[in-house]
Amino acid sequence: MTRKLCFFIFAILLCSCTTGSRFRLIHDDDGSSSWHFPDLTVGKIEAAVDLLAGTGVTSYAICAGEDYANFNSRFGKSPYIEECALEKNGIDFIRTVLERARERGMEPILTYRMNDLHYTDTLEVPDEARKFMSKWWWDHPQFWIDEYFGWHTVGAYDFAHKEVRDRKVAFMTEQVDRYGDVIDVYLMDFLRFFCYFKQGQGRSHTAEMTDMVRRMRAVTDSIGKAKGHKILLAARVAPVNDNNLDQGLDVRQWLKEGLVDFLTLGIHCLLDGQTPVDRFRKDMGKDLDVPVYACGCDIMYNYADDEKISDGMVRGWCSNVLARGSDGLQSFNYYTGIRSLDEEGVPEGRIVNRRFHMDMYEELTSLDKLEGRNKIYWLSDGNREYGLTPNTPLPLEIAPGGEGEALIYVGDRMKTTRPEEVIFFFRTSADASMEVTLNGREILKEVPEYNALYDRNTCLKEGHRQWAVTFPTDAVRHGDNVVRFNNAEGEGPVKIIRTELALKYGPVETNGYF
Repeated sequence: MTRKLCFFIFAILLCSCTTGSRFRLIHDDDGSSSWHFPDLTVGKIEAAVDLLAGTGVTSYAICAGEDYANFNSRFGKSPYIEECALEKNGIDFIRTVLERARERGMEPILTYRMNDLHYTDTLEVPDEARKFMSKWWWDHPQFWIDEYFGWHTVGAYDFAHKEVRDRKVAFMTEQVDRYGDVIDVYLMDFLRFFCYFKQGQGRSHTAEMTDMVRRMRAVTDSIGKAKGHKILLAARVAPVNDNNLDQGLDVRQWLKEGLVDFLTLGIHCLLDGQTPVDRFRKDMGKDLDVPVYACGCDIMYNYADDEKISDGMVRGWCSNVLARGSDGLQSFNYYTGIRSLDEEGVPEGRIVNRRFHMDMYEELTSLDKLEGRNKIYWLSDGNREYGLTPNTPLPLEIAPGGEGEALIYVGDRMKTTRPEEVIFFFRTSADASMEVTLNGREILKEVPEYNALYDRNTCLKEGHRQWAVTFPTDAVRHGDNVVRFNNAEGEGPVKIIRTELALKYGPVETNGYF
């Protein structure tokens, strides 16, 4: 074999290892509400997993739980398991899910909530705390963060204590040992929930947190070797590295030491419409040599008002992050009981769908499949949780006679296909006389009736105003789109609360519901 031929074969193998093998579309059902009912059967589990088969989903993630475990654990309580008929008959539902996922050609992933706060408030949820939280947690209040800076943070574990970190490693080791023969990946979910230290103390504990990850890498390596196959170690973290450091997570050091095999990026309980994957890559630089996947955290909600996301917004977010350099996608809590909208239909006259269906996954595997599909690109409303920084200037306050600017990144390449209509929806804190431009282009017309047609009046508060305007179709471009707002002289100050850019490529029957 000639040297040139060897090099050619090596180049092909290298390309296959660094492109196609990096893509993942991860379905993460979080292992909670979809499985916890007494009459659970193997058939029901398999039917639920089978909904994902053939949709483009490459990986199926199930959660082991936290202080309350989704299996019979030596360390945590298992209240759901005690009620489950399957477990009483000796059938492990997590194992059943993982095995079925592998049978249907999906990569099995076990996840773990690193600091779950659902039941850590003894005043707000005393009955649930007694039911779900372990004796160890109750017996060691000195290991609680004991500060309020977000939902239930008072009772969160404080990782400044070695005892807490040691217990976490022991808990995770138990999981990897128990399921190591049926998992390909173990994922540490640091966004559930994003608080590990008292405020301002996280950066002084990065060495201890890195050591905890280092110990887990040794666990997955050793158990994987004993089980006869490689077990990857992954982590779900924030896309803004300063946020990670504030919680003691030195992701750059993890990468330098080769401690994680891939990362997923999200902002916890809301979906950031402009997840800055590109900025994260730039910040990590040459240290980032593993795949990175943008995560639709609690993908069912896009604003602080718990407003369900729609099909068009899912496409907009996915197109955005793929174009920004994401190697794939992770959906979180994308619960559904139907395979296709065809099974239930959409009410006549409706062009927006907010009900989850698995057919949506088939579109999300590439920018090519998303091209020419109806989309909505949007900015987060600026809601912050546990210090996480959303990629948005909103709410944007504009003084009388002043101006403000927002960037909306559009993933559509638009080289061969352009939208039939470009519609810009925005919401203001009060009625005002506004001038708006898109990349320097002026509004074509205001179309108030589009607000109802496109279901944009949802959660509209008293005194706020919802706008719908159109721009020339050639005004929108791939990449950053500059939206400029001008508030008239003599008007009061006004806040821009929402911005949503809809690209209509055709009828919803052929180009997808918004």
